[in-house]
Amino acid sequence: MTSQAVGRPAVAPVAESMALRGKPRTFWGDAWHRFRRQRSAMVGLGIVVLVALMGLLAPVLAPADPIWISGQGLRLGQPVPPGTPGFPLGADEVGRDVLSRVIYGARVSLLVATVANLAALTLGFLVGSIAAFVGGMAEMILMRCTDILLSVPPLLFALALTAILSPDLSVVLLVITAIYWTYLARIVHGQVLSIKEKEFVEAAACIGCTRARILLRHVIPQLLGIAIVYASLSAANMILTEATLSFLGIGVRPPTPSWGQMLSNGPNAFLVAPWIVMFPGIMVMLTVFGFNLVGDGLRDALDPRSRR
Repeated sequence: MTSQAVGRPAVAPVAESMALRGKPRTFWGDAWHRFRRQRSAMVGLGIVVLVALMGLLAPVLAPADPIWISGQGLRLGQPVPPGTPGFPLGADEVGRDVLSRVIYGARVSLLVATVANLAALTLGFLVGSIAAFVGGMAEMILMRCTDILLSVPPLLFALALTAILSPDLSVVLLVITAIYWTYLARIVHGQVLSIKEKEFVEAAACIGCTRARILLRHVIPQLLGIAIVYASLSAANMILTEATLSFLGIGVRPPTPSWGQMLSNGPNAFLVAPWIVMFPGIMVMLTVFGFNLVGDGLRDALDPRSRR
């Protein structure tokens, strides 16, 4: 009786505290909890979600065809300003609705931020992890090729590729992928060199796991946090690169609406119709700002050393 009476009070507080705490969170659950506590990260996530919805629902949200010419554009110094019936954000120099083109332009930015990002992640992971894990001649060849591409200025490299290939949306995706995979390959290479010396990798090799299995099941999962942070931060740079290429006339070709292309059409009419460049410029700024906030929040949430 005495032992039971003494034991019950000792167990009750522990059970009560565990009930209050609930089930322990996993690594990803804890990361999401920490991410939600950052106001700036949630603001960035809201911006990214709104831009994504705008691009996905473009046929529903756009009041007009983005390539339809109404004939009410900038003609003889008579622009169509914002607020004009039928043109909430005004019209460009040939009478195309700016609001519709801004909405449809989000699709190009989202395509670049997803397709080109996924391709760059895949290529960078493959090259960096294989080079570090295999070593030898394969590592030297792969990493020297990566160093050569890293030494070429990105804009010059993009100009060279677009000069060889006809500028198009698919070419823009290829150019952006070719530019950005090298940075991730370098990061992954260094991380894999460190991870493959860990005890759990040596243990997996001792029990007979093949190199491919160790790489896929034990090494690459350790790099998912790096991949997520890199993807969120590089999405902003990729959107800026696409806008730059389209602004220079070597990106998305007309009549496909693109924010960078709209900016390239604006300088000729900037003094009489500043809204032609103002609204797509604001969208580029907000989208890049949102992705940067999300990337910073993910970096803090996924890094255990950043606990406050």
